[in-house]
Amino acid sequence: MSVSKECNKSKDKIHRLACRNCDSFTNHKVLTSIETNWGDDDIGIYGTDMFEIVECLGCDSVSFRLASINSEDAESYNEETGEINYKIDEELYPNRIAGRKEIENIHLLPPGTLKIYK
Repeated sequence: MSVSKECNKSKDKIHRLACRNCDSFTNHKVLTSIETNWGDDDIGIYGTDMFEIVECLGCDSVSFRLASINSEDAESYNEETGEINYKIDEELYPNRIAGRKEIENIHLLPPGTLKIYK
C-alpha cells in the first residue's frame, strides 16, 4: 500500500459546517490541514483523508474536521469528462447537535430520556 501526505493543501478554504457554539450552520475557515492519500494498485482501491483544524467565522470557536473519500464510494460518473464524483464522509469533533434529524416517534420515549434528547 502506498501513502503520501501533503500539509496545508486546504488552508484558508471555507466550509459550511454546523457550529457547536452558534448552534447553526456557519462558515468555517481551515487554519491548518494534512491530506493523506492512500492506495493499493494491486487491488485498485484508493482514497483520501483530509484532517483539518477549522475556526468558526461567527464565534471564533475552533474544532476538528475529518473528511474522507474512497474509490468504493463513487456516486456518479460523467461519461463526457470521465470525472467520477465520490461521496464524502465528514466527521466533526467535538460532535455536533445542530443539523441532526430528530428521532422518529420521540414522543414514545420515557420522560427522563425525552428530556435528555431535547
